[in-house]
Amino acid sequence: MADRQSGGVLAQLVEELNARRIRVVDLTTTLSPSTPVIDPAAALQTAQRIIALDPDGYRGHFLAALALSDLDRDKEAARYAETAV
Repeated sequence: MADRQSGGVLAQLVEELNARRIRVVDLTTTLSPSTPVIDPAAALQTAQRIIALDPDGYRGHFLAALALSDLDRDKEAARYAETAV
């Protein structure tokens, strides 16, 4: 049964790729100057809005931890990371 299900999933993946509804990104390539860079301060603001909407959810706390880490605010980042788990 699992083989049949995975075959269906693979067939659907191939169909989606062929229809170009899924975009494949090669994460091993070197970033170019035109690659957008996420502003950690803006990311923190977004994370705080997510936390305000869902204070018990993990996502906002996790994103806040990442943003704070990028801002070299490691103690705060650790607190948010602990809350996320």
